[in-house]
Amino acid sequence: MTSALATPTAASLEAITGRRASESRTPALTLSSCPDAIKEVFDSKFHIIGAVGIGIAVVMVSGETSSQEGD
Repeated sequence: MTSALATPTAASLEAITGRRASESRTPALTLSSCPDAIKEVFDSKFHIIGAVGIGIAVVMVSGETSSQEGD
């Protein structure tokens, strides 16, 4: 008896995706300690984190100023 949900083979994945299994677009996973991983995320995404913080500050300031106009 064969299972209806068979494990895909490299040939079937190549037929579906159009590329070989060795041509993966995702980088290989590396293991590191949790504090090192968190530090790497903050270091590599610092500009995005800063932009989000500034955006939130702008929205809060504009909300405060618009709420004062009714008085």
